[in-house]
Amino acid sequence: MPIRAYYNEPVCLFLGDDREHILGVLASGHHHDLEQQQRSAWLRQISILKSALSHPPNGRVFLKFYIPRMGKRADAVVVVENIVFVIEFKIGASAHAASAFDQVEDYGSRSKEFSRRQPCRSDCSSVGLD
Repeated sequence: MPIRAYYNEPVCLFLGDDREHILGVLASGHHHDLEQQQRSAWLRQISILKSALSHPPNGRVFLKFYIPRMGKRADAVVVVENIVFVIEFKIGASAHAASAFDQVEDYGSRSKEFSRRQPCRSDCSSVGLD
């Protein structure tokens, strides 16, 4: 089963990718009208992830990652040295609802399932970053 995410690149390539290019990739997988609120949220998520991954680890970034057997998509999954980080953004939220914590906990529990089945290659040996 192939990995299904709107965006799927090694961390080093993600860091080198232009925000607008990544936004275009996300928009091409999005099956609804792209509203300004969603566009702004994705751009903010990309900025947050780029900042958090500023010292590029050996890993992969998946944006809008399809969770098998749930039929849902996590905002971001970052895999670094066999550790799976499931990230669900709540851009613009004024409070953290219990349902948001339940959502990411559920996604995280499912990550065990897909991390065992999915190989995750990360090859950036030929890419230089300043």
